[in-house]
Amino acid sequence: MRHVLITIAFFAALICLWKAGTLFGGSSPVLLPPPEAVAEYLWALRDGSLLAPLSSHRHMAAEIYVTILTGFGLGHLLHYGGPGDRDHARDHRDRACDR
Repeated sequence: MRHVLITIAFFAALICLWKAGTLFGGSSPVLLPPPEAVAEYLWALRDGSLLAPLSSHRHMAAEIYVTILTGFGLGHLLHYGGPGDRDHARDHRDRACDR
Protein backbone atom coordinates (compact mmCIF):
# COMPACT_ATOMS: atom_id res chain seq x y z
CA MET A 1 0.00 0.00 0.00
CA ARG A 2 2.88 2.31 0.80
CA HIS A 3 4.33 1.77 -2.69
CA VAL A 4 1.03 2.79 -4.30
CA LEU A 5 0.87 5.99 -2.21
CA ILE A 6 4.45 6.91 -3.13
CA THR A 7 3.66 6.38 -6.82
CA ILE A 8 0.52 8.53 -6.63
CA ALA A 9 2.41 11.25 -4.74
CA PHE A 10 5.18 11.21 -7.34
CA PHE A 11 2.80 11.69 -10.26
CA ALA A 12 0.83 14.35 -8.38
CA ALA A 13 4.06 16.26 -7.73
CA LEU A 14 5.06 15.83 -11.37
CA ILE A 15 1.75 17.30 -12.56
CA CYS A 16 2.06 20.17 -10.05
CA LEU A 17 5.56 20.96 -11.34
CA TRP A 18 4.24 20.79 -14.90
CA LYS A 19 1.41 23.21 -14.06
CA ALA A 20 3.85 25.56 -12.27
CA GLY A 21 6.11 25.46 -15.31
CA THR A 22 3.27 26.53 -17.57
CA LEU A 23 2.17 29.33 -15.22
CA PHE A 24 5.52 30.79 -14.22
CA GLY A 25 7.91 29.47 -16.84
CA GLY A 26 6.99 31.91 -19.58
CA SER A 27 7.18 29.21 -22.24
CA SER A 28 4.93 28.95 -25.24
CA PRO A 29 1.76 26.85 -24.77
CA VAL A 30 2.72 25.08 -28.00
CA LEU A 31 5.98 23.83 -26.49
CA LEU A 32 4.64 23.21 -22.98
CA PRO A 33 0.85 22.99 -22.93
CA PRO A 34 -0.90 23.10 -19.57
CA PRO A 35 -1.86 19.72 -18.10
CA GLU A 36 -5.59 20.45 -18.31
CA ALA A 37 -5.30 21.10 -22.07
CA VAL A 38 -3.57 17.77 -22.55
CA ALA A 39 -6.19 16.04 -20.39
CA GLU A 40 -9.00 17.61 -22.46
CA TYR A 41 -7.35 16.47 -25.67
CA LEU A 42 -6.87 12.93 -24.41
CA TRP A 43 -10.47 12.87 -23.13
CA ALA A 44 -11.69 13.91 -26.59
CA LEU A 45 -9.83 10.92 -28.08
CA ARG A 46 -11.72 8.37 -25.97
CA ASP A 47 -13.90 7.51 -28.99
CA GLY A 48 -11.05 5.42 -30.41
CA SER A 49 -9.75 7.88 -32.99
CA LEU A 50 -6.27 7.57 -31.49
CA LEU A 51 -6.20 3.86 -32.40
CA ALA A 52 -7.34 4.36 -36.02
CA PRO A 53 -3.83 5.01 -37.43
CA LEU A 54 -2.59 1.70 -36.01
CA SER A 55 -4.45 -0.22 -38.69
CA SER A 56 -2.61 1.71 -41.40
CA HIS A 57 0.67 1.01 -39.60
CA ARG A 58 -0.14 -2.71 -39.67
CA HIS A 59 -0.75 -2.52 -43.41
CA MET A 60 2.50 -0.63 -43.91
CA ALA A 61 4.45 -3.17 -41.85
CA ALA A 62 2.95 -6.02 -43.89
CA GLU A 63 3.88 -4.26 -47.14
CA ILE A 64 7.45 -3.76 -45.96
CA TYR A 65 7.66 -7.42 -44.91
CA VAL A 66 6.41 -8.62 -48.31
CA THR A 67 8.79 -6.24 -50.09
CA ILE A 68 11.78 -7.49 -48.10
CA LEU A 69 10.91 -11.14 -48.75
CA THR A 70 10.40 -10.46 -52.46
CA GLY A 71 13.68 -8.58 -52.62
CA PHE A 72 15.60 -11.39 -50.94
CA GLY A 73 13.98 -13.94 -53.24
CA LEU A 74 14.77 -11.98 -56.39
CA GLY A 75 18.29 -11.27 -55.19
CA HIS A 76 18.85 -14.96 -54.56
CA LEU A 77 17.54 -15.85 -58.03
CA LEU A 78 19.71 -13.21 -59.66
CA HIS A 79 22.79 -14.32 -57.78
CA TYR A 80 22.42 -18.08 -58.10
CA GLY A 81 20.48 -18.19 -61.35
CA GLY A 82 17.06 -19.63 -62.03
CA PRO A 83 15.64 -22.97 -60.92
CA GLY A 84 17.29 -24.80 -63.84
CA ASP A 85 20.75 -23.44 -63.10
CA ARG A 86 21.69 -25.76 -60.23
CA ASP A 87 25.21 -26.42 -61.54
CA HIS A 88 26.11 -22.75 -61.29
CA ALA A 89 24.88 -22.64 -57.69
CA ARG A 90 26.82 -25.79 -56.83
CA ASP A 91 29.99 -24.42 -58.48
CA HIS A 92 29.64 -21.16 -56.61
CA ARG A 93 29.14 -22.98 -53.30
CA ASP A 94 32.14 -25.23 -53.94
CA ARG A 95 34.35 -22.28 -54.79
CA ALA A 96 33.29 -20.53 -51.59
CA CYS A 97 34.14 -23.63 -49.53
CA ASP A 98 37.57 -23.98 -51.18
CA ARG A 99 38.72 -20.59 -49.95
